[in-house]
Amino acid sequence: DKAEAHFENHRSSYMKIGLAVAAGILLIKVYFNNNELVQSSSNAAMGQALVALNQGDVQNAKFQMETIMNEHESSEASQIVGYYLGKIAYEAGDNEKAQDYLSEYVKKKPVDILIPSAKLILAHIAVKNDNYHLALSYLDEGIAFSKDEHRKRLYNLEKAKIILKYGDDKSSARSIVDDIYNQDGLNPIEKQIAEELLGRMSS
Repeated sequence: DKAEAHFENHRSSYMKIGLAVAAGILLIKVYFNNNELVQSSSNAAMGQALVALNQGDVQNAKFQMETIMNEHESSEASQIVGYYLGKIAYEAGDNEKAQDYLSEYVKKKPVDILIPSAKLILAHIAVKNDNYHLALSYLDEGIAFSKDEHRKRLYNLEKAKIILKYGDDKSSARSIVDDIYNQDGLNPIEKQIAEELLGRMSS
């Protein structure tokens, strides 16, 4: 199963890229778009936690984020760090805790830019819980919130992979992949995943 193996092997890379971009944009928003937020202790603490996370100091970042949630429960920063705590929990294999954090995050929607990646993680958890219909629903919601065409393609390819493996309507998976493969501007990763899925469906 080359397509599935490829996505599994590179999932961490996809998420790290998305995290770095989202964290960078979020830091810019926090520190430059609103001077009042800069003065807020909760947002200053969140900025320090995000810097620690981007530097790979996960345990320090996790501790700071948990402190923000405990000490600034009603703040926007407390809601935002819930996404990162969910992602940290997921990468540590604690799917139940990850689902709790991320479900709360997508319910409150403090920052839209992080919703697609939160939905992607929730979709992966749903698949692990043998609920592929819920996984597809999460992916559809993630696609709806995505403004980047490359992210939309990757999420649609993930949809096709799930439908192909678990669904009854294999033709819909083929339709998704065909549509993406015929689009202009595919990057090498998108093209490779699409070709591997097409190969599976042709065999």
